[in-house]
Amino acid sequence: VTNAGTGANSGTVASLNNAGGTFSNLGTISGLANISGGAFTTTGTIGGGLTNSAVTNAEGTINGPINNLAGGTFNLTGNLLGNDLFNNSGQLVSSGNQAINGITTLTNSGTITQQNNVAGDVLTIGGNLNASNGVINLDVSLNNPAAVSDQIVVAGALTGTVNVNFNSIGASDLDVPGDTLVISSLNNSGSSIGAITGLDPGVFVQNQFVDNGQNYVIRT
Repeated sequence: VTNAGTGANSGTVASLNNAGGTFSNLGTISGLANISGGAFTTTGTIGGGLTNSAVTNAEGTINGPINNLAGGTFNLTGNLLGNDLFNNSGQLVSSGNQAINGITTLTNSGTITQQNNVAGDVLTIGGNLNASNGVINLDVSLNNPAAVSDQIVVAGALTGTVNVNFNSIGASDLDVPGDTLVISSLNNSGSSIGAITGLDPGVFVQNQFVDNGQNYVIRT
């Protein structure tokens, strides 16, 4: 199927080339879904991978490699199940509590963003995460004893250079000492801390992004 207007699938099609317009998949795309223009929404099953350089809104199942190219936006609208690599060179957007399960490795050379001015969102990656010098955008609220940050939970190994841009919600002058969990993993020995921005200090407060075992935390 080639679409540049308005289309939808609730049955089974062999493949999809969405060059423009909108297309919704509630059924099965047996082969590759190539999204080069417009907006694509899938809540069904894709069997041959997905390549996106436009806008994809996804939950459900995408088997085969997922490639979100530079300039592409991949919006998680719910939990996603895969069975291959997920390469993100564009923008991967998640909010609330969502999971990407079944994938082998998510490589982020682009941006993962959970920023929506609400701290406490959790993105679970059911495989490995290669930070690959990409950027992770998170909300954090450190202005009360119940400090909370958006979190990424990595079921496997975390590797590569970890760059985090925090959106601090509220002032930092009422912080209490302690650690606020940001990224947890099974093993982060192959990772390192890169550029950390947005951790605003208060008058008598210092916040640092540090390695604490297999977790990265904000230490106040």
